[in-house]
Amino acid sequence: MMAGSTAARSDEPLWFACRAGWITMPRFRQESSEQRRARFEQFEQRLVMTGQPLAGLLPEMELAAPAITQQVIVQPLNNVSTTQTNQAVSPTTAAAQVGAQYGFDGAGQTVAIIDSGIAWNLHALGGGFGPGHRVVGGWDFADNDANPFDSGAAGYHGTHVAGIVASQHDRFQGVSSGVDLVGLRVFNDQGQGNLEWVKQALQWVSDNRTAFENPITTVVMSLGTHWNDFTPPEWANLESQLAQLKGEGIFISVAAGNSFQEFQTPGLSYPAVSQHVVPVASHDANGNMSQFSQRADRVLVAPGESIPSTIPNNLFGTGGVNRFMGMSGTSMAAPFVAGTSALLRQAKEFMGVEEINQDVIYQQLKNTADQIYDAATGSYYRRINLEAALASIVVDLDDNTPQTATQVGSVEGGERIIGTIGKLDDIDYFRFSATQSGVMKFSIEATHQLAPVIEVLGSNVTREGNKFSFEVQAGTEYVFSMASSDGNGHYTIDFDLQTGPPPIQWGAISSRLVANQQISGEANYQFQATQNGVLTIQTNGHDNRSLTLELYNAQHQLVS
Repeated sequence: MMAGSTAARSDEPLWFACRAGWITMPRFRQESSEQRRARFEQFEQRLVMTGQPLAGLLPEMELAAPAITQQVIVQPLNNVSTTQTNQAVSPTTAAAQVGAQYGFDGAGQTVAIIDSGIAWNLHALGGGFGPGHRVVGGWDFADNDANPFDSGAAGYHGTHVAGIVASQHDRFQGVSSGVDLVGLRVFNDQGQGNLEWVKQALQWVSDNRTAFENPITTVVMSLGTHWNDFTPPEWANLESQLAQLKGEGIFISVAAGNSFQEFQTPGLSYPAVSQHVVPVASHDANGNMSQFSQRADRVLVAPGESIPSTIPNNLFGTGGVNRFMGMSGTSMAAPFVAGTSALLRQAKEFMGVEEINQDVIYQQLKNTADQIYDAATGSYYRRINLEAALASIVVDLDDNTPQTATQVGSVEGGERIIGTIGKLDDIDYFRFSATQSGVMKFSIEATHQLAPVIEVLGSNVTREGNKFSFEVQAGTEYVFSMASSDGNGHYTIDFDLQTGPPPIQWGAISSRLVANQQISGEANYQFQATQNGVLTIQTNGHDNRSLTLELYNAQHQLVS
């Protein structure tokens, strides 16, 4: 241990770091004649004061300070500049990919951030607190009040985590920018926390998971204790609450820990080591395991180096409605996975999956992950692949080229097609032939934000709302496409073939007299008016036969 000195106050604890973890010195006054000597003993993989009661003692929690901190942006929104650092996969990149392909943003869900609070006044995080805002609620367990604002001198960490999950910003967008947030503050102004506050926060999530407009589906804990193992320590006190939340279907993403360089062996911090959570390790800009990241076979690996995200606007001075800074650590990787889980839940709900829980989402991410080799341990780990995970959920069942169009067969009316436009640029093609000549009408019902567009190759299509019609000839094959002009969703197409004798062509007329027409059943006539005005048609039937006259416009709609 290196020696050092610092000014001390009688009313504050003194914190300093050593290889074994964090320790708390007793309050003392500096005396010229004699200094009190502090005695320590090793206890459960951490150092504690022998002057403190050991019964029921839990280790002090680190605020999960970044293993590598690089200031990228500390500027107001209107004067943003960047310093080039390692360019890891960013939340903005992930969000842009998902938005461009699927339109998913996690909407309809709430994510709970158990950390140092959230600076909810930032525009990127909604600019307010409570119903109608992005940060819809929360609690401060350090000060025991209902305002979990991230304002402490040692704050910023929870705000940075919240931004990775849900920031709404053109340049620095969160992974799931459509979710709501709950802030649960378990660190005081000095950055000190304890597991009892975390325990209370977890219970709060269970008690309030359906208390908001959108249910809490995800919890993020970018925090940990000084621990490296494959099982929880004896003093672990969060297991009941973690098991309860998992049983309620909530996804719990926890930072794996930043102490691999110290331990030099696989293992996880607590609570990441709990079997009831999803532990998250960090990878660098090249997709390799971060040197600092703790690791074990169960981890999912996500980007955690030089990740830009929101920070309180009073950090490093005042000013600005949005401020951003780049940070590194498993603390940055855990919210990335939390945001990803919200997207996967939304995708599964979109596809009609009803049973969605942490195990289902974890297996989806695990099964679609990329394998990365870690030379430090000689092991392979799973780096999440968001695009592959979503592609495995939103399955396109119909071909998307005219040459490989799905064969419907012969159509006589009454047929139905059910399909999905999963990606925003998806186009489904179908091939059919009409059994009779007439007018084919498609009636479409669509879900979600799908705005249907039908095109028939080589034919003119008439549209009225979500009804499309075009002329068909018996025995002729047609290829049509189904797409969306805005949003994805599911669709149902009902075929209606309206048939009759081929129309007698009269051409363009201003007036015409037709006499002695023999009609048996039905006759159709087609003409075009040469000028605007009032059309009058008079019929005279012979032999006391009654005639019914119907007039249709060019869109084959009955004119009253």
